Amino acid sequence: MAAIAPIRGALRRSALTHITLGISCGLAGGFAFWYGHHVPKVGARDAWYMEQEQKKAQA
Repeated sequence: MAAIAPIRGALRRSALTHITLGISCGLAGGFAFWYGHHVPKVGARDAWYMEQEQKKAQA
């Protein structure tokens, strides 16, 4: 009998932790990019095209 009990399930726990952290950080980064960069840029682009369309309609 071993004096110290063997650690069981450490690899599974570690893998689950890494997968969970990876997915969580990936989702957080995706949301940060989408709502912090992409959506404002698309809004600015759409506003520019709307302004050009209105100028074209007035001319």
